[in-house]
Amino acid sequence: SGSTPSPRQQALEGAVGDARKAQENLDRARTALENGREPTPEERIGTKSGMRTTDAYDQRIKALEKDVAAAQKQLDDANNRRSDAR
Repeated sequence: SGSTPSPRQQALEGAVGDARKAQENLDRARTALENGREPTPEERIGTKSGMRTTDAYDQRIKALEKDVAAAQKQLDDANNRRSDAR
């Protein structure tokens, strides 16, 4: 069976692979965000009324949330390409 896949089949296979990789990236980004939600001791500040987190913590969480959003967009784009290839 020496037949080569059609350009359409190649595009579909590529899009499926891209979607799989994008889903893995999204899963990793979500896991990193979940694991990162707990502030480190350096990211906690004692106040009269208890504890609060530092700006560094807030920036770290925002960066992790941005990673999740970017990974979600990558997955959405890959799924759209996969749908278009069908």
